[in-house]
Amino acid sequence: MNIPIRELATQIHETARQKGWWPDGGRNPEELTMLIISELAEGMEEARHPKFKAQLIYCSALGEERRPWPSQDNDPRKPEGLPIELADATIRILDTAMGLGYKIPDTTLDTLITHSKSNTCVSCWPFSYSRSIDNVGAMLLAVSRAALYSHQHSHDTWGVLHSIATMCLRLDINLEDAIRIKMQYNRTRPVRHGGKLA
Repeated sequence: MNIPIRELATQIHETARQKGWWPDGGRNPEELTMLIISELAEGMEEARHPKFKAQLIYCSALGEERRPWPSQDNDPRKPEGLPIELADATIRILDTAMGLGYKIPDTTLDTLITHSKSNTCVSCWPFSYSRSIDNVGAMLLAVSRAALYSHQHSHDTWGVLHSIATMCLRLDINLEDAIRIKMQYNRTRPVRHGGKLA
């Protein structure tokens, strides 16, 4: 995705508003932070599955075999897998940043991923998904608290996005493809789908 992250965030936030997730009174920053963390926790559940494959995007409607996601765009079924959970977390981060006025990196997703590549030694240390989630969660809380306790929502989301991009590099996950697939699916969902309050 060689488009500015801010433009990507605008598209994501516009879809979220169209689907009814941003009422006129706004949303609670702590709640939004926990919803992002819940996506990362769902990724942990994927990683614990006996048939887990880090790069696999699948559809549960295709059966327990966890067959790879069809290559065609605009498939109406729900995509699942660790790449999708990390894409969900990224989408929620950018939606939250737009909705609450957090600072969004003035760069493209391609540049962010390239920066992660140049600063990541894939073979330097054993990868731990739980440790990576803990790191992202700590940064998310820092962003949320900085917004809560200052008059200007100026805390940068670069570190959080960079950590997710680095996690994807360690697992050989194509984050761009996963975001594209999940954004396409989200556009097809009904208003306030699933009966959830948030």
